[in-house]
Amino acid sequence: MLFTLHLWSRKIHRSLIVVMIIFSIIMAGTGMIMKFPQIFSLFPFIDFVAARMLHSFISTWFSFVLFGMVLTGLLMYLYPWLEKRIRSKEIPS
Repeated sequence: MLFTLHLWSRKIHRSLIVVMIIFSIIMAGTGMIMKFPQIFSLFPFIDFVAARMLHSFISTWFSFVLFGMVLTGLLMYLYPWLEKRIRSKEIPS
């Protein structure tokens, strides 16, 4: 049971890393647009309000994904300790 949980945790963590990378790129781009408004002169098709709304929307999901990564990372970190503790309590036959 514990090993299965560890494997699922690894798979979920790896998937969340990909999602986190995509969200980070989007948030970095929209953050640059908000910090440096002179970018508008180079790219007239960029809308400041849309960039701000996208940044705000993605930041909520970013924190949920980050929390999921923390939980799965904690499970992977504690797995060796938990496995050793469970095996030491087993009665040898």
